[in-house]
Amino acid sequence: MKKKIRIVILIIVIIAGYSAYKYVFKGPRDVSAETAAYVTTANLLKSDFASNQTVANAKYLGKTIIISGKVTEKTKESITLNNGVVCVLSSTANNNIKLNTDVKIKGKVDGFDDLFEQVKLTESSVLN
Repeated sequence: MKKKIRIVILIIVIIAGYSAYKYVFKGPRDVSAETAAYVTTANLLKSDFASNQTVANAKYLGKTIIISGKVTEKTKESITLNNGVVCVLSSTANNNIKLNTDVKIKGKVDGFDDLFEQVKLTESSVLN
């Protein structure tokens, strides 16, 4: 009887350990395959965060969005839209966008930088 109880407890511990391992070490999100929670513009997103950051965090933070705007700055790793939304690209292969062109970008909202007054998107990809 004690041997059966030990085996059952051992099985439960193994299953719990495996589940905890999979939860802690799960792979990165594939934002490009997710459905966007919101479709908005760069100006509207920035004004939402500037006017009430708490409400904007509750609405956007950690969610996948599609955003449109004009490219005002560009580096190898990121694109800035309307001087207010920095989109860090997940792949630099598609970063052949020219300045002052309108683009749509899909990415995950990471937050608002009070100092620079910019919204940051990560794992972003260019849609057009």
